[in-house]
Amino acid sequence: MRFKIMLLIFMRVAMAGNEVGNGGDVIVCPNKAPVLLDFHENKNKKMPYTLLTKKGKDELEYLKEVLGNLSGVSQSFHKKYLNDLTQLKGKLVYLPDTKFRDVKDSFHVGVPKGCEIKQAAIQKEGPQGTIIYINKDLYEKMSVEQRAGLLGHEMIYEHFKYFGQQHSVNVRELNRYFFSKEMPKKGSASFVKLVQGMNIPGY
Repeated sequence: MRFKIMLLIFMRVAMAGNEVGNGGDVIVCPNKAPVLLDFHENKNKKMPYTLLTKKGKDELEYLKEVLGNLSGVSQSFHKKYLNDLTQLKGKLVYLPDTKFRDVKDSFHVGVPKGCEIKQAAIQKEGPQGTIIYINKDLYEKMSVEQRAGLLGHEMIYEHFKYFGQQHSVNVRELNRYFFSKEMPKKGSASFVKLVQGMNIPGY
């Protein structure tokens, strides 16, 4: 009950003109497939994660397997995100031949020389709920792993926006953690510490 009350309060704050949760970025370099900013930043960490690789999956199946690792870390987050995943496909709108506006919520340090950052997804609130616009041209150039990461980013951001998050820094960090081999190994205590540091209730 306490969590539901908190959620309603944060939802009202977030929806009152706060355009949080509306961007997923990729790094585009010449002659290379686009790379999700979340994953690109991994190599800049002092202790980078070992990111998962799965073959023969489409992006939704890939993401479902990644989220499966949450079952041994946090049953509540596992249940929530698997439920969110079942609704995700109906929120996606793919737009071809469209240059997306830049959502200035990433606060990233930089990109490799000769490369540029591009908006691959934008979230908006519509009359029927969240709509996630995907840049179809960029999306089709991404690997299955990168697509799964982008969808994971959008799903986490939709969750985080209700808790007053004003940028995507924490979203990218948690997304990297979800896609890491370290998450199931480090267990519940490490996960709880991470999300609490982001001011997200560990319900």
